[in-house]
Amino acid sequence: MTIIKKAIMGCAMVLLSTPVLAEVRLSHHFPPTHPSAIAIDEFVADVATRTNGALTIEVFPAGQLMSARDVMGGIASGSVQMGVTVGLVSFPAMNSDYAVAAVPGLFDSYDALRGFFADTPEGQRIWSSLTTDLGMLAVADIPSGPAAVYSTREDLSSANSFEGTSARVLSAADRPRWEALGTERMVSVPTGEVYTALQSGMIDTLSSVPGAINSNSWWDFLKSVQLPYFIFADGHVLANNTWFNSLPTDQQQAIRDAGAAMGTKATDSIMRVADEQVAQFVDHGGKAFTLEGEALGELRGIEADKVWPEMAKMLGSGVLDAAVAYTKAR
Repeated sequence: MTIIKKAIMGCAMVLLSTPVLAEVRLSHHFPPTHPSAIAIDEFVADVATRTNGALTIEVFPAGQLMSARDVMGGIASGSVQMGVTVGLVSFPAMNSDYAVAAVPGLFDSYDALRGFFADTPEGQRIWSSLTTDLGMLAVADIPSGPAAVYSTREDLSSANSFEGTSARVLSAADRPRWEALGTERMVSVPTGEVYTALQSGMIDTLSSVPGAINSNSWWDFLKSVQLPYFIFADGHVLANNTWFNSLPTDQQQAIRDAGAAMGTKATDSIMRVADEQVAQFVDHGGKAFTLEGEALGELRGIEADKVWPEMAKMLGSGVLDAAVAYTKAR
């Protein structure tokens, strides 16, 4: 058990003897005009409507109370009753097996990713370790978006298109794929420095959700995008379990129903918006290469033969095998 996880569990135990707060607070890191922030505002309004105003939730956007990395501790301790977590940002520190969600080409949709954690014994074990075991429960899904690969190169029509590139990495999980695709250099670059890194030529290739390319003006340098999406980054609204269980049953159900409605709408929306943002990238002068047939088969073969075995070393025994078996059986 990690030190961080022990700290969260300790905070959760303290809350067991703490009176339920009348004030209900929800923390998230999105700026107020971000589509996910708007979805959360709609969720909060829906809860108020479903409870006839008996349950009102105050939203703190843009990391006003806590960052995306800190929010799990805040929820477990009761500093906030609810908060938004980004799976690949928050969860691996609690249980490294969640990094199975970052295995490229393994899950082909949000339904597949969520189904693994909901419907398989191995996935349920991982999910429980991140929620129930820490005194929290998930009340809604709010995805971050699917990831594609962008480059300053003109042609991304094959798996070999990245040979000799200089790629951005965010974590160790990024490295096996870049190595397998023949990247010459990997550079860790914070989001705020990507623009200048592209401008200077420090990097020429990166993976990203489409919206970041457009909103950060990285398309000033990037010329091509390779599809299909290869990772589906998910997020969730978590609630403190002690607080949630203190609510009347009808209010609990109102939160669940409003959360389910938001999750469905947000997932449909994020995929539609991602496609629209790719189209905007093309309108801005970029090129989109969607691999199909033999070209896609070659890429998926490289991932399965070279990338997955390396990523399996980062996971517990049997985790990747369970995920592969699940995706093949779908």
